[in-house]
Amino acid sequence: AETGKVVSNTDFKNVTLTATTTFTFNPVRNTVTAGNVNFTGENNKQARVVVSGQGRIRLCSPSGNLGGYPTSC
Repeated sequence: AETGKVVSNTDFKNVTLTATTTFTFNPVRNTVTAGNVNFTGENNKQARVVVSGQGRIRLCSPSGNLGGYPTSC
């Protein structure tokens, strides 16, 4: 079985990492708990990773122009 890498916001100076849930992956049903992970830099720009229950992953930037990602999440 493969294991993922665990990271912490202390690994990235001046970036705050917050999550709306603890993600749980179900390999039998091929599902994951839905939720968001937000990354906020010291300039208050934000990137958000949105995970659906079926495992669809989207990236957006609710704070505005950040790498050309859409602002609507």
